[in-house]
Amino acid sequence: MIEEITEQAHFKERIEYVEYLYEQALSLEEEKNINDIDHLIDVLATEATPFLAGIQAIRGIKERMQNAE
Repeated sequence: MIEEITEQAHFKERIEYVEYLYEQALSLEEEKNINDIDHLIDVLATEATPFLAGIQAIRGIKERMQNAE
């Protein structure tokens, strides 16, 4: 299942996007531009929020399943 997901074009695009942001961060580091680094962190946090919520929800399901045993 994991391999199936990682082969999807959307997944690969998200990885490329993160790599792009990381390269931007490296450039900003050289420029000593901490404000724009903060902006990149905010962008990634916003992108990650729905996934983190999903992880917590699925962990809750797992916990309920384990408690039911």
